[in-house]
Amino acid sequence: MYFTDEEIRTMAWVVVTSIGTYEDEEDDYCSSLSHDVARVYAGFGLAIGFPMITGSQRLTIRYESRIVFNTVVDGDTIKHAWHNPRSVFRPDLSQNLSYVFEHGVWEDILYELCQKSSKVRADGVRRETEARAQAAWIRQLNEDCCNYLPLTFNYHVAPARSYEDGFYEDSVVRVTNSGNRSHPSISIYRKKGLFGKSVELVFKYDGTFVDGDWLGHVQRLIEQGKARRQREIATELAARPTAQDYLNQIRNL
Repeated sequence: MYFTDEEIRTMAWVVVTSIGTYEDEEDDYCSSLSHDVARVYAGFGLAIGFPMITGSQRLTIRYESRIVFNTVVDGDTIKHAWHNPRSVFRPDLSQNLSYVFEHGVWEDILYELCQKSSKVRADGVRRETEARAQAAWIRQLNEDCCNYLPLTFNYHVAPARSYEDGFYEDSVVRVTNSGNRSHPSISIYRKKGLFGKSVELVFKYDGTFVDGDWLGHVQRLIEQGKARRQREIATELAARPTAQDYLNQIRNL
């Protein structure tokens, strides 16, 4: 299916604004600073870019790394493209900066992508939301393990550095903490094999998670730890002097 120049621009703009990102350029004097220079999309063999420095009327499309549509012409200033090998606007050795429109199957891909862009965007938002929820859950489990599991903490003093670690083990799991109490770094190993002599890493604070029966076991330990902490707080509060105790002490002075 072949399309007109205007139809290509319209579909490409829908794609980059709905499911695209920004291409940036590092500052000449400070590599940690950057600014956006283009609206871009890359996927399904296509690389689409609208340079912001020349407005949305300029457009370059690559298919399988070759320029198939281009309105970025000689005279347009896109300096970052010459230094960024990933740029959609990098010069093609076989083509000058001139108008290009080579019809081909890429037009069908662009059309289908434009039609599905809203669904692709919704799927991306859903995956991002799920990833954020999973990351938050892992952070919470990491903190709960440090705060409520019966870890044995040890403080080590060494010439190079001093550090604290924690350890817990039962018939189901082995739990280690390579961080301190304020910044825990929990790793959980599920015991396997005869007598639990071999172990498998099933949880790590950096995002590792392997589902299994070990999770329910650890969560029960955490709930027990929370209940134990509540009892300790209640006992501590009960042992504190009441207002009447203070009054009696003053009156007996």
